[in-house]
Amino acid sequence: MMSALGCSPLTGMFQGGCLYAEISTLARPGAESARRYRILPADPNRNPDDIEFAEYAAQVGRELDQQGFQPAANEADAEVVILLSYRRGPPLTESTTTSSPHEEYVPSRTVTVTGRDSYARPVTSQVEIPGGYRVTGRDVHTSYSTSYERLIVLQAFDAREFRGGRRLEIWRTTITSTGSGSDLRAVFADMLIAAGQHIGRRTDKAVRVSVKLHSPEARALQGRP
Repeated sequence: MMSALGCSPLTGMFQGGCLYAEISTLARPGAESARRYRILPADPNRNPDDIEFAEYAAQVGRELDQQGFQPAANEADAEVVILLSYRRGPPLTESTTTSSPHEEYVPSRTVTVTGRDSYARPVTSQVEIPGGYRVTGRDVHTSYSTSYERLIVLQAFDAREFRGGRRLEIWRTTITSTGSGSDLRAVFADMLIAAGQHIGRRTDKAVRVSVKLHSPEARALQGRP
């Protein structure tokens, strides 16, 4: 099966489009050793059994499994508690203005020219100016585009400390994507595919990744055939 990673504009044109994401992970030394996880909402007011959260958490879990993590058998078995948050930002509208020469057809015309001959006597003559297209001004065009920022944040805490009421963050992965689609659910799995190997692993800076939209890998994360 072809990997979803790496999507050129030409490839995207014929295979359903591309998603571009930026992934940034902060991690403490030794963070990768904690592999058995639980996923909980970052918002303490959200019920873990909330149907939307459960769907997103299931997708995160499948991607974590692909990256070598393991779901904890129970709360006491967990080595790391991962708090999941996500959101879609407000619409961002940008305008682009361009201008181009405006041409109109000007018909031919005859003008009278007055001058003097070699004896300084006034003379007049008729001169015909041929017709043709002339630049008479400029046409201004303004186009508008709307985009949305989509965000997924995975914050991992030491499970033992978490159970004791203390939050010791051991890594944090932030996944950001901006696109014309306002439906986070439509691209959530694609964003996780883009994050892939960078989840829980320190990046020295934000890493830009492109993936094919709605790839077989993304459908697998969604639990779809």
